[in-house]
Amino acid sequence: MKAKKIKVRNKKGILLLLLFILVSIVARNVNRITLLDRAIVVGMGIEMRDNSYYVHLQVLRATGNAGNEGGSEDSYVVLSGRGETVADALGRIGSDSGLSIALAHCNIIILTDEILDENLPSTLTSLIGTWQLPDQSVLLATYDSPAQFLNAQVPVSNLTAFYMRRALRLLEDDFSAIKLIVKDYLADYYSKSGVTAAAFLEENVMGGPVDADGAGSGQSGQEQGQSQDDSFSRYYMKRSMVFGRDIKPMLICESATAAIGLIKNNIKKGAFNVFDKDVKLECDLVSEHAKCKINEGEAVIDIRIKMRALEVQRADEISTVRDFGCDQTAIVAQKIKVWVEDAFLAAQLEGIDIFQLEDAMYQKKGRKWIKPDGFIEHMKLTANVVVTVGS
Repeated sequence: MKAKKIKVRNKKGILLLLLFILVSIVARNVNRITLLDRAIVVGMGIEMRDNSYYVHLQVLRATGNAGNEGGSEDSYVVLSGRGETVADALGRIGSDSGLSIALAHCNIIILTDEILDENLPSTLTSLIGTWQLPDQSVLLATYDSPAQFLNAQVPVSNLTAFYMRRALRLLEDDFSAIKLIVKDYLADYYSKSGVTAAAFLEENVMGGPVDADGAGSGQSGQEQGQSQDDSFSRYYMKRSMVFGRDIKPMLICESATAAIGLIKNNIKKGAFNVFDKDVKLECDLVSEHAKCKINEGEAVIDIRIKMRALEVQRADEISTVRDFGCDQTAIVAQKIKVWVEDAFLAAQLEGIDIFQLEDAMYQKKGRKWIKPDGFIEHMKLTANVVVTVGS
């Protein structure tokens, strides 16, 4: 019996030794992708032309050359490819460049309005699963070719993807901006309303468009006291593109963008301006909360805003104030009410549930509720805005 046990133990030891040797041999022969052979994507653009997908990648490549301070000198290039699908275009870029495409560090995805359709969710899901696209990547919409933004020369760094993300982060503190990441887009798309909004990317010309109802500053970056290197001076992202399931993409103005942020409780802080005739009121948001009360055919949105008074500008004087009077507070409340109600009416004409009222009704009524025909078209929305001044 002892002899048999020894033989069994010897066989196990020999098998383990052979397995170890086999793994060592295989590991030595596996093709390892070095950093020099990898295309590290930091920004991506997707557009459609002539029924084909065009994908543009802003790629960080390590050259292997030492920099002036002993560091690695990196190069930034934009690679483009065409294919019947986005995956096909990515594969073409990889085969043409001889590089392994890595999307794990992609910060920005720029999409043209033709791409914002029913196929986008499956495309993004595929990129997440196959190409390791981060679900924290920021989505931007545009009418122009994404290649022109990715190829643009920007101050300080050649990486326009980082430059645009920094600009969007700064705009979040400026009251009117929407930062839509992939994860939130997918959640909105598969919600009952199926509607979402992304920042609209365009070249900044004298501060971008100004709303007729007095939202925004209408000033260039230099007039606002920003340097030429500031992110605001190159791109304008205060307007937004509303899109989603079964709807045509719709470009909305700055005040409507602010309204969406307020309703979805995305805006936590930031300065904003309100114009009334020849008076400009500069305000600083302290806190806000919005709550929707909805019934069949009617919705009421209560918005509570707490702010600090910064400055009152008139044609003949500029005065810094610690507090607004009742009249000035009422002006701010009325303007925000107009922003919300006008945004809803403009989207209602296109049959778009811009404030996701269907989701609110579903949460109230439960699973048995069935959406009636003309749900948004026959909906009446009222915004009740209360503004207080404090710190």
